[in-house]
Amino acid sequence: MTIKQLYTKLLTGYTPENLHAITTKIIRLHRNRQYTAIHGIMTVVSGFTKEKEEQYTKAFYKLMMLYHPDRINHYRAEIEKHYAAHDAEQLQKFSHIFPVLELEPTLAVLPRQDAENTDQYAWDDAADGFEYRDEADEDGAQAAGDPDMYNDGVDGTDFFSVFKRIIYGHANIELPVHYLEDIDNVDLAGYDISDLDGVRYCMHLVTLDLSNNSIIDITELGSLVRLKELYLADNRIGYIDGLAYLTHLRILDISNNGVTDIAALFELEHLEYVNLVGNRISDAQIHILEQNGVLVIR
Repeated sequence: MTIKQLYTKLLTGYTPENLHAITTKIIRLHRNRQYTAIHGIMTVVSGFTKEKEEQYTKAFYKLMMLYHPDRINHYRAEIEKHYAAHDAEQLQKFSHIFPVLELEPTLAVLPRQDAENTDQYAWDDAADGFEYRDEADEDGAQAAGDPDMYNDGVDGTDFFSVFKRIIYGHANIELPVHYLEDIDNVDLAGYDISDLDGVRYCMHLVTLDLSNNSIIDITELGSLVRLKELYLADNRIGYIDGLAYLTHLRILDISNNGVTDIAALFELEHLEYVNLVGNRISDAQIHILEQNGVLVIR
């Protein structure tokens, strides 16, 4: 294919109608909890853009931002720019739209370039934000009576217990809370966490993924004032009042919960994206978010 043929093909692909069709399909997949298909779409896109493949929750966000109809002018301008510069390599990177457009009408199967990494909740031992430590390296930090220690003594389902099991293999260990203070990224999606006891020690968190757990009360999150990305899909959350304190929040996913009131989000000036699929939110409240410039998925 010549560069001119590629340029013409891209202009026919990048239309508001096509972008709307893609986002509609992705939202439908999300509502039907067809997580493998969404992960498959991200795999295809990554083959063109060379972006890092993400777990399901972040993949959904990236795909919605990538194909949002509002980006049509940006894409067409970029295509024109690279064509004028005779840059076929850069033009080729925009071709991810074509396999995504070919998504089967059943929304169940998507041709994929890579059949690996299909478990959207697989734990990555080398994930950013975690460092495995040997108990012998604590330099005596477990001394009795240390006020900076936290020991629940039980292999429970609270945040702190699960965190310790991930790091040490069990929760019956005293862990100095200052170890958590400098962590900026935590991914504990799919660990059956039932409450957030201990999350307040992660005071410098920027990204937190607690999707696919059993969390009801998120009051503890109100102290994590540095958070920019928060993923809480597929829990049992009813109230989100504590999120009003997260003034740096940009991305919020509370899909598939029991939320009915999102007034806590109205004053968050940096909020860009909210996923509300699977909640019962009034059109009036959604309209307020949209007027604030927030991309709302519902």
